[in-house]
Amino acid sequence: MVNIVCRSFILSQRSKKRLTLLLLSKKRNIWKLRLRLKKKTNHLNLNWVLDIVTMLEIFPNEIWLSIFKQTDVDDLFKKREVCHHFKKLIDGNLKHFYLNFARQYPSCFPFKRKVYIHDFIIGYTKIFINSLSNYPECQPNFIEALNSQMVSLKQAKRILDLNQNHNFIWWYGLMCIDMNEAQLNQTLKLIEIGLTQGYAIRISKENTYTEKQFDIFKELYSRGIGEYYSDRLALTFTNAQLESFYYYLNNTDIWWVHIIWCIEQGTF
Repeated sequence: MVNIVCRSFILSQRSKKRLTLLLLSKKRNIWKLRLRLKKKTNHLNLNWVLDIVTMLEIFPNEIWLSIFKQTDVDDLFKKREVCHHFKKLIDGNLKHFYLNFARQYPSCFPFKRKVYIHDFIIGYTKIFINSLSNYPECQPNFIEALNSQMVSLKQAKRILDLNQNHNFIWWYGLMCIDMNEAQLNQTLKLIEIGLTQGYAIRISKENTYTEKQFDIFKELYSRGIGEYYSDRLALTFTNAQLESFYYYLNNTDIWWVHIIWCIEQGTF
């Protein structure tokens, strides 16, 4: 039964919402509900869906609470997203779960008379951040910095993802926690063409390029123009100025910094 519940984690958000709507009609005849499920769950595991519906009908809340009590914080929140019934059950017994976790992680779940979902999130975030010490080159002072800056769970997971999947130094990952998706994607693209992580982060925080501006930057940087000037020309030079720059760069021995200065001053 627990395995059946755990398989729900592979569902997409859309599927979860669809399943939730179906479960809300729980009071209806179970066979009518099964007919609706057959029509609306083409891409889901239908047998699993029917098992969940049947179990919700058969097993009392006490059994679900007993199962959920054996899970960790992360798993509990995943189960909370399965359906409205589970969410209501978990939210209605927050203190029950909180006291259980407080016994396991007293420093992360201090005693409280009144417990809210936010208290769980704070506690689990601390557990997640402290677990980063198990990864290579993640020093204790970095863990302390994350805790002191009140990094959120989402931000901590981004730091781990950047380190594990994009080879980011831990501290550079911390510099990316407030980036939006466009800034982060640009940072990764800049690193791909050869920029250091620090410079790519700095440029992306200051400006988000259009596709044309990024192509200009990439071309300039590939020709040996420094990061600062590649960024400057991509953002400020007109097409005519760029044509003039490439002309003098390809046909003269003038230093490219001097060419840029002359074009900006109108000498060329």
